[in-house]
Amino acid sequence: MSNLSQVKLFGNFWFFIFFVWFCFNANLVQARESVLAAVNLKVNGLKNPQGVNPTDLNLSWQLSASYRGAQQSAYQIQVVPADKEFNSPEMKWDTGKVRSSASLYIPYQGESLSSREKVKWRVRIWDGDSLVTDWSELSEWSTGLIGDRDWQAKWITSQDVNSVSSSPVTYFQKELVVTRKVKEATIYVSSLGIYELSINGEKVGSDLFTPGWTDYNHRVQYQTYDVSNFFTSDKIVLQGIVADGWYRGFLGWEGQKALYGTKTAFIAQLHLLFEDGTEQIVTTNDSWKYSTNGVIQFADIYKGEFVDATAPSPIWKFAQILDKTVNLVEPESPPVREIEILTPQHISRLTDDSFIVDFGQNFVGKIRLSATVPKGTEILIEHAEVLDELGDIYTNNLRSAVQEDRYVFSGIENETYSPTFTFHGFRYAKVSGLPSGAEYPSIEGVVIHSDLANTAEWTSSSELLNQLYSNIIWGQKGNFLEVPTDCPQRDERLGWTGDAQVFAATAAINMDVSGFFKKWLTDLSLSQKASGSVPHVVPDILDEQHHGTAGWGDAATIIPWQMYLAYGDKSFLKRQFNSMKAWVDYISTQVDDDLIWRPGFQYGDWLAPLLNDSLTPYRAETGTDFIATAFYAHSVDILSRSARIIGDEKNHKLYAKLFESIKEAFNQEFVTDSGLIVYNTQTAYVLALNFDLLDEHSRLDASRQLVRDISKRGNHLTTGFLGTSGLTKALSDNNKRRTAYNLLNQTTYPSWLYPVTFGATTIWERWDAIKPDGSFQNPEMTSFNHYAYGAIGQWMMTTVAGIQIDENAPGYKVVILNPQPGGELTNVKASIETPYGKVLSDWRIQASNFTYEIEVPANTVGKVILPLAKGATITDGSLDISRIPSIYEIEDIGDDVHLTVGSGKYSFSYDSVPLALQAADISPISRDTTLFEASGIQEIQSFLQKNAPQLLSPWAIRTIGDKSLSEISDSLHTDNTIENLIKQIPIINETRKNRALGVK
Repeated sequence: MSNLSQVKLFGNFWFFIFFVWFCFNANLVQARESVLAAVNLKVNGLKNPQGVNPTDLNLSWQLSASYRGAQQSAYQIQVVPADKEFNSPEMKWDTGKVRSSASLYIPYQGESLSSREKVKWRVRIWDGDSLVTDWSELSEWSTGLIGDRDWQAKWITSQDVNSVSSSPVTYFQKELVVTRKVKEATIYVSSLGIYELSINGEKVGSDLFTPGWTDYNHRVQYQTYDVSNFFTSDKIVLQGIVADGWYRGFLGWEGQKALYGTKTAFIAQLHLLFEDGTEQIVTTNDSWKYSTNGVIQFADIYKGEFVDATAPSPIWKFAQILDKTVNLVEPESPPVREIEILTPQHISRLTDDSFIVDFGQNFVGKIRLSATVPKGTEILIEHAEVLDELGDIYTNNLRSAVQEDRYVFSGIENETYSPTFTFHGFRYAKVSGLPSGAEYPSIEGVVIHSDLANTAEWTSSSELLNQLYSNIIWGQKGNFLEVPTDCPQRDERLGWTGDAQVFAATAAINMDVSGFFKKWLTDLSLSQKASGSVPHVVPDILDEQHHGTAGWGDAATIIPWQMYLAYGDKSFLKRQFNSMKAWVDYISTQVDDDLIWRPGFQYGDWLAPLLNDSLTPYRAETGTDFIATAFYAHSVDILSRSARIIGDEKNHKLYAKLFESIKEAFNQEFVTDSGLIVYNTQTAYVLALNFDLLDEHSRLDASRQLVRDISKRGNHLTTGFLGTSGLTKALSDNNKRRTAYNLLNQTTYPSWLYPVTFGATTIWERWDAIKPDGSFQNPEMTSFNHYAYGAIGQWMMTTVAGIQIDENAPGYKVVILNPQPGGELTNVKASIETPYGKVLSDWRIQASNFTYEIEVPANTVGKVILPLAKGATITDGSLDISRIPSIYEIEDIGDDVHLTVGSGKYSFSYDSVPLALQAADISPISRDTTLFEASGIQEIQSFLQKNAPQLLSPWAIRTIGDKSLSEISDSLHTDNTIENLIKQIPIINETRKNRALGVK
């Protein structure tokens, strides 16, 4: 072959290679464009919000990708007026290409926005290979009214001189004639009290209990509604109905009423834009009329509602201007809405004219009832969480609250009633007053709560644990209604700070509570005393004595920190830092010179059970000086870390040094030279371990003592509100996972599953709200829907399922997937909808085979820990993990295998006998095994039942349960019973192992 021919052939060869490369990359570009996109656009955490604050805006999006390892390397945002085109001269903001992986909380830095301005926006992104996507779908937002300068409307009220003891519902109304064609109509509305707005008799929006509950002494929210579709005729009737709500109604357990004001009021401002380009503004003023004798005769959150559909037509009078300065602000949290409908599971007749409906689920909301009955028929609807021993509703635990609604029928066919201005906590509804022998009406349960997106799912091979997690979710649904209430049924329903702080981390797993807690934490800041002390409830409606308590006031530091971890949003720390610091500095004025907080009144470990006291006092044995000092240290530690994150190095160093000083003082005061804690309680060990207050040696002693205390109590907890939330974490973090699972699976009192065995469908306030004999606890302090003990949900998600947050990359930017099987569970499937997208953890054990399916959202990285996998052949699908390009790192650490993976779905599988035994809760027993541990093993239990039953008695477990079998053999038995048992240990171990592995 000639040299020329060789050159041509060589050239053709490289041309061919280039052609293949070009086609491949062209296809890759096209493929990437079609499978990678920016989705789920949000402004201030909300989709297409209306009426937002134009000076405080941030934009977020998620990435949708159908391939592994998807990452964002850059983005471009464009914002333009809603009626203009992108890339036009009217553009408000064009970032250009910004090299960043950030896709959350991008601050708006475009042109200033005026009030009532509507804009649309879009975003496109570049992937890790610098390939750009198409533009996202459009999203919108509108700004609200800015301060007093934009509010032309006046507050209006009735001219009646109302007695504070009465609760008249006031109707405000304005009739309009609109002759020009309306292009756009927007109304801004609020009230002192709670309102419902309608136009021509049709309710506006789906929100309930607006304007919501804030600290009315400082601010009141207003709502923005696009009402363009209502203007289809010339005659328009605007109507606002205002009830007392939280503003003027009963609030608190001492009969307090009208805590914010003695008169309700209404304000509305309607902006009309006509097709001809002209505008008109309609405002509330003294030309509006009012009436207090509409069909809703009475409405109160605690006392229920009375509606008379036969009431005569209202008598209208001119409204009065209320000269009152009110700080109107835009909402930050989603409103309360009707969320779902429950159907009756059982209906039982009590008498000829009364029956009880069982919805099968304790929930918060109301009933919706339809019936055709004679005019004037009056029904009474009573609500309760449980039934008494006679099968009637039990309401003693409501105290002064009255969960009753009354309705008088007008006589029309299929007449429907559902209350408007009240809510109840109930599973059972008792309906009385229908004509004797009448058929059951159509009835349904309407579930209402703040409209927070559900973000978690959790299921397992244990039906009891599945029900427990369901109870946790329903407890949150029922108590996240405007504020994080303690309970939804009795004369309380307040934003107790202690309850909120122990549950906050679990709350952020189950639902998107970012806006919910931003709103509530703002009110916490506003409610703080000048000293920095934090009230017991927020909004604060109690007297001047109810503030400054450890574990409750620490909501000021703990909740912002937990929200930062869950959402990766530094604004939680920036907004709340002064409040956090004020609380810590307040405590510093309360402690003694030795930095120990020896306070006056404290709630302590609220409602912790004392097993030798059937009355169960509200506060238990852990010293309040210990609890208060531990929380002082913890809040200082959080404050120091928060300061570092927001760039405040001075305060970071200052409070880091203070934390070390408190830690030293704590150990001098409460830890003995032998490493024991002077308050020998489970809560004491939990707080000391979880708050990092012990050195390494003392941690070992403390964890052993914690296990010893739990074991001698037959695997029962003794913790209350402050100790329970971290109990299992303190165990599993210190290699005591088996004991943690023993607590989780315990079904007798006190335990998480004890209420489940009694048919509970929500979390109870007290471990024994229903006692083992079936009787009820003290009705003064017994709620059957109280979420605090549901904080175990965090451990079920982070440890049992294994979905964890990396504190160095919060908001799940780095997802840790670290399942720790145990407790005889054979599978757990859980997911969290994180700010970046869905995280899935789904593990299953069959014999010795462990399969683990995961999902890591785009634009994040997964840190996967495969338990007890060292030395095993690990596959993802059919391929060895070493051959998977999106698995970036593989490392053996201890007995586990650690992986760093790109986004996407994976299905890992390997065999591990040790893991199968761990999951089955089988560890080899020996002479050193304690009596308590041995008594829980089937073979040993049978042996002792036959040969030494006295060793299985509660007395024996309590007194010598922590003794080893060899110690008992040496000191307590001389008939060789225990020695004979010890000789059978090898056979017992082999039998248990084979059973776990399915070997016959």
